[in-house]
Amino acid sequence: MPLTGRYHYYRLTSFGQRVAHAEAQRLAQLVQIAQVKRLLGSVRTQGGV
Repeated sequence: MPLTGRYHYYRLTSFGQRVAHAEAQRLAQLVQIAQVKRLLGSVRTQGGV
């Protein structure tokens, strides 16, 4: 597919937002479990997004 120099913009649907939120919650729970089990070692976070 040749590049045309045009940009494509996509919008996240409300369903997509709900799915992304659910996945973020799932991943956050996994991180909490890993922290409790001391699987992550010393991890520092960079504040903010």
